[in-house]
Amino acid sequence: MSQSEEEDHFDLMIIDWRLTGLLSGIEVIQQIRNTTNLAHLPIILTTAATFTDTEALQHLNVTLLEKPFAVDEMLNLVKQLTQTD
Repeated sequence: MSQSEEEDHFDLMIIDWRLTGLLSGIEVIQQIRNTTNLAHLPIILTTAATFTDTEALQHLNVTLLEKPFAVDEMLNLVKQLTQTD
């Protein structure tokens, strides 16, 4: 792998549902899922809001982590999602 490929490599993304700006976290995830080299990237979606559309989460293949969360909870989830078999 070249240096530029290594720099462009992601093991995981953590995205908040309510981003400031033009796009929501869900819209960003939809764009990521439509990007060939990122389609299977593990994504943690964080939110302080009540998120009930679990079907959308399953469709987007994301893991929901509701705020407030303990740091250990986040670390364990990151380890779980980035483990290689």
